[in-house]
Amino acid sequence: MPVNDVNVRRIIDDYLKKHGGVDDRWAADHIRAAWEELKEWRDAKPSGGKPANSLDLDHAAAENYLYARSEVAVAFVSEAQMHVLAVGNYAAKRVGIKMPSSKNPQSEPDLDVLRWGSIGAREGEADRIRYRPKEDAPLWRPVNEVFPLLPSWLRGIGAVGSRYPRG
Repeated sequence: MPVNDVNVRRIIDDYLKKHGGVDDRWAADHIRAAWEELKEWRDAKPSGGKPANSLDLDHAAAENYLYARSEVAVAFVSEAQMHVLAVGNYAAKRVGIKMPSSKNPQSEPDLDVLRWGSIGAREGEADRIRYRPKEDAPLWRPVNEVFPLLPSWLRGIGAVGSRYPRG
């Protein structure tokens, strides 16, 4: 089933409203809290024979958006790196490499889900410029710091010599 952009935006707006919106200097914290709640919902164990929440593409798109926006807004990663990592994740899924972030099945690769992550990265950069103009993201952050739940064989990519601990 294709991603419904109107529904994705509604999901994003609902989660952001619950956590304080994005109209003040605490916007990045609100975005992060919204992402964490949505991620928790998508990671919930399915019950009663229902499909896992993680398979819902509209919610996957909203989660990608919120994650990308929150991490770029606080200058944890650059907008450019977030775009590269999102494309890499999409490509890995396309060739059958599984990189689950929970015990639930992964959603199928979808260009609209990828697009929503890119929108989040772009809007996160606008947030960073507006609320944290003196903070710059590193040119490249080790991948295992951005996605700590990578499969063990991928964790070492860019991990040596990290100078940017999450804090």
